[in-house]
Amino acid sequence: MNSEEEIVQRQLAFSLLEQKNSYGILSTASSDVVSGYPLGSPLPYVLNANNEIVIIANDIAEYRRNFGINEKVCFTVLKQGDSTSLVGLNYFGKVKKINVDEYIAYKNKFISEFPIAKHILQDESNKMYRIELTKLRYFDNKSSKWINTDRD
Repeated sequence: MNSEEEIVQRQLAFSLLEQKNSYGILSTASSDVVSGYPLGSPLPYVLNANNEIVIIANDIAEYRRNFGINEKVCFTVLKQGDSTSLVGLNYFGKVKKINVDEYIAYKNKFISEFPIAKHILQDESNKMYRIELTKLRYFDNKSSKWINTDRD
């Protein structure tokens, strides 16, 4: 059972993900030049109804090749607009290709938040993926805390 404090912490963590026009850093295990080292790539994202991160990835992108080999990733999001403190979230999960039915909804959501996505998604080598949440870690200037996701 979740304590009231855990519920508040989870809501605070997910509120960071709900920022409009947001970008995050997708970290994958490199499979190429620096094999085994983390590789961070900045990407725009939207959320689905389950608070899972949805991204667009091009087939030739290095991070796409990496999560094709190892589906485990970390997506880092920082709080926008607050230059006096460092607040963010590490979202750990497994990358899954979205199904055709979901594609239309996420395409429209991407285009509404990132108008350039209309042109990006015309290229058939760009596909959408969701990150299936496994763990969350909230951090600020003073500390970090693992957040119970009910999926642990």
